[in-house]
Order: sequence, then structure tokens, then C-alpha cells
Amino acid sequence: MALITVPSSFKVTNSSFRLINSVSQNESPFSLRQQTYDWGGSRWEGEVTIRPYTYDETADLRAFLARLKGRANTFLYGDPDYLVKGPRGSLAGTPLVNGASQTGNTIIIDGFTAGQSNVVRAGDYMQLGSGASSELYMVLADADSSGAGSATLLLNRTLISPPSDNETPVFTNARGVFRLVDNQVEWSSNESSVTQITLAFKEAV
Repeated sequence: MALITVPSSFKVTNSSFRLINSVSQNESPFSLRQQTYDWGGSRWEGEVTIRPYTYDETADLRAFLARLKGRANTFLYGDPDYLVKGPRGSLAGTPLVNGASQTGNTIIIDGFTAGQSNVVRAGDYMQLGSGASSELYMVLADADSSGAGSATLLLNRTLISPPSDNETPVFTNARGVFRLVDNQVEWSSNESSVTQITLAFKEAV
């Protein structure tokens, strides 16, 4: 499995992005009471429509899709809106993971400027790891930094792998590892040779 670089011409006009959680539910046919089971799994999924280009301008995009070989290879990507708009938190300071072997759905980050409000905001994304080991999380609550410059972030899911001590979390341009949903790749053109590309992807977990 190779990690394929997304070309700079990958500009999105329409998108959807969602989180799928592995939660099952049983419902009694008699009392109608429900019981749910959270199995702990989750993944990001989405679809994008890439901005129309002339046929020549889409050459690198078509090559990118072909290099993915359907679901065989992967690429780094994230929530398309977030990649454009960026985080809402101030991110004041130089945030670093505070302590190795952290588990669960919270993470302690230090290195923030001390005593700052909203250093990270609810809805901001965070990337841990890099390259093919990148993991994408969403922060679920606003976080302030303490007098020592640390903050505990509540995440949308359990940490996939324990981060290293002093690892740098990525908030701006946060991405994870994705692959195409289908093995078929397709592009369409009109009579003016303006090419349209739409693709669906899911997190490689």
C-alpha cells in the first residue's frame, strides 16, 4: 500500500464529510425498550466534487486517481471545509503531547501559552502521527490552557495508537489516511472539454 500525494489542483466545489460509529442497537418487540452497544470503532467518510477544469488542467488529477488503483493505495486528506477555513482555537504557544502511552478519548497537550482561553475550540480537528501513520480526530469541547500551559482535549474517539511524548499535534491542515470507496475511477467532460471529477473516500482504518 502506497501513500499517493494529492495534487495542488485538488480544489473542491461541493463536499460532504461524516463520522461513522460502530454502535449497534437491540429493541424489544414487547416493551420497545432499546439497548445500545458501543463497540468503539469509528471512521471518517466523505465525497467531494472537484472544481471543473479544462481537460489539460486535469491531467495531474486523472493521474492521481489512476495511481490510487481503486482501493489499493491511500492519500492524506481531511474535512474539506476545515482544510480551507482552519481551526477556531487560538493555538497560542507551541503545543506538544504531554506524556507517552496516553489512551482513551482524552489527550493532554502542553506547550500552550499559559492561562489562555479557547486555545482549542470544539469542532477543531487534530492530526497525530505523519505520513501513512496519520490519525485524524475532532476535539469535542472548548479547552483553556492552565497556568502551566497544558490542556486536556476531549476527542471524538479513543486514540488509535498511543502518541509519543513531545510529539507535535497538527491542528492546521489536519489530515488522516483515506482510500477510495470504489475500485472504479471516473471523470467526465462536456463539449467544451471541461472536465468534472467526483469521488467518494473513506478512512483507512
